[in-house]
Amino acid sequence: MPPVRVELLKRGIFLLLVVLVLLWIAIPVLRVARLVYIHASESYPAHPSGLPVQPIHFHAADGVPLSGWYVPAGDPAGTVILVPGFDADRAGMIPYARLLHSAGFNALLYDSRGTGASGGRFSFGPKEVEDVRGAAAYLRSRSRLTHHGTGILGVSLGAGIAIVAGSEIPSVGAVVADSPYVNQNRFFWGLDHLSIRWISLPLAPIAQWTAERLTGASFEEFSPLEAANRYGPRPLLLIHSRDDRNPTTPYADSLALLRAAGPGARLWVAPRGGHAGALAAEPAPYRRHVIPFLRSNL
Repeated sequence: MPPVRVELLKRGIFLLLVVLVLLWIAIPVLRVARLVYIHASESYPAHPSGLPVQPIHFHAADGVPLSGWYVPAGDPAGTVILVPGFDADRAGMIPYARLLHSAGFNALLYDSRGTGASGGRFSFGPKEVEDVRGAAAYLRSRSRLTHHGTGILGVSLGAGIAIVAGSEIPSVGAVVADSPYVNQNRFFWGLDHLSIRWISLPLAPIAQWTAERLTGASFEEFSPLEAANRYGPRPLLLIHSRDDRNPTTPYADSLALLRAAGPGARLWVAPRGGHAGALAAEPAPYRRHVIPFLRSNL
């Protein structure tokens, strides 16, 4: 092969390696940045039929403006803050609000930061705890509600947020965590790998580092498992579908949370529903487990 062609081949191989290294680093960074910075266009979900929703606005504990709905009950047994799942707004929590309202509970739904009509940026969980703090403070500011207990019900990512917030907010009397997890390690592992059919290619292990730099959050401090260790006798209801195949919320995590939380915790394993689908798949059993739990503790 002529020397010129050899030199061009070497340069081509070198450039290819540079591109591959840049992609190896860039893919997890871009994945995290997309989730943090791409805010859904400001939107106000249509009022659901059959629920007497009242538009509300309040601030998270760190000052982020949040929008949501308050759903009052006639003679409330308590008030439940509904925490949405991954990068989700209040619309996904409407079925839970219907369940609570029909059972005589007030419900507070809101758009998590970085979604719907709320401000701020998505932070993968840690700063969303401040959203729940803000919701609890808003409820305390409504003087006619002070004699009612406050609970939290969170789903998927919101389940972990609910567990952490419930361990830190004294006014919270009970927590329901549907499809929970022990920490964010598996989620960031997924961002640090590129799956092509049955092959998983490792990328630069920098997704968590990137998320911490872009959000200012500490994921070492955001641990539902560590929070569960602080529960003691505080009531915690864990819900997990037997057929949940989501890699970030394995059934083993609910068992670990159950062991950590102590005597106040219980676990209901729904026979079906997949990830965060127990209410839709098993509405009657879901009601039989959740409503008496909240009623007896709020």
